[in-house]
Amino acid sequence: MIKNSVNELEDESDDDEEESPILKEIPVFLSQTLAEKLVVYQYPLEHNGLNTDNSNVIKCSIKQNPHEVMLELEKNTSSPNYSMSKAEQIAIKVDGRDTINKNPEEVTFPKNIMDRQSYISCSLSDQNLAVGILHENELHLTPLKNVALLRPSFKYIDKGDKRLKKEAKDLEGDNSGEEEEELKQVTVKFARQESEKIRKAREKSFSYINEMNSKETWYTSNFYCKGTDKSEIEFCKLYCNTPNDKAKEIKFEANEIFQNVCIVDENEIKSSSHGDSLRLLKTLPILDKVKRLLFQARLIQFSKLIKYLGNNYDIQDYLKIVQQVAVLVQGCWVVQSDILYFKEIVTGGISGSLMRAARDYIKPLNYRQALLKRFWKNLPL
Repeated sequence: MIKNSVNELEDESDDDEEESPILKEIPVFLSQTLAEKLVVYQYPLEHNGLNTDNSNVIKCSIKQNPHEVMLELEKNTSSPNYSMSKAEQIAIKVDGRDTINKNPEEVTFPKNIMDRQSYISCSLSDQNLAVGILHENELHLTPLKNVALLRPSFKYIDKGDKRLKKEAKDLEGDNSGEEEEELKQVTVKFARQESEKIRKAREKSFSYINEMNSKETWYTSNFYCKGTDKSEIEFCKLYCNTPNDKAKEIKFEANEIFQNVCIVDENEIKSSSHGDSLRLLKTLPILDKVKRLLFQARLIQFSKLIKYLGNNYDIQDYLKIVQQVAVLVQGCWVVQSDILYFKEIVTGGISGSLMRAARDYIKPLNYRQALLKRFWKNLPL
């Protein structure tokens, strides 16, 4: 009886698997932009009152080999759970009382209080993992290089113990004065020449790896918080730039395109020119001169362009050269989109083909607009 019931359950489960309906199908894209660079760091388990994501990162350091990351997070000194007296005691034990005459790099707590906590990463997994973003019914996956766990580091405690032992040893040396040291027998040992097999086994030992890791230098790096421009640019790289990208339909009227696409600052700041000097332009070929001038001016009349190029060619020759790299919009020359955005280039996570399509869509609208100069000066290259 039991055997029959088990068989019936197995048959029902098989039927459920066969009859499982497909609710929805979405395309999956694989992004390779950050495939060899992306690492996920996990903070240790914490209670609800502690939000590590909102903590201020004072310093970020990395080791190249092995790849490790150290973050110094600022502690909330205004919290009712924070003991100022205990923080001062820990800082004095680690750095001593006189920190003014010490090298700033050797001081762990510059403010003479324990106002920070260090976290060091350790590798967890080398499996095939990926992070995904679901955007507009499209799943974009990026392979992970590694997953690492951030663990609290308490090396400052060892530093404090070493400092106390050194001070005690120096104090004993001062009290002994000029007492003669006792003669001690010294034994000299010579290291035996080890074989290749023994050397490889020694290099794989924990003590050797730990020793080499301690000798590796920490390099200070920049840390960009969530919401900054740099972090948003890196976040856009998680999206896959497919070769079949097409410009999406813009649901604006012709007279509304600039108000929705081009944001114009009313208090326009006039910045000084920082382009190539005229002396440098004279050393370039004629076609490169035209490109450089168009890049710097963004929008220029033919007469002004001839003024900077000189009188070495006829007007017709200049016109043929300019037509190779620029297009005419309301009497002014603008550099072509194919020159600005190559096929392989990615700008802010957007492929070059998509940028060219958007730019070429906007250019013809300028024939019917009177706001040509200001808008084209605010458009990105």
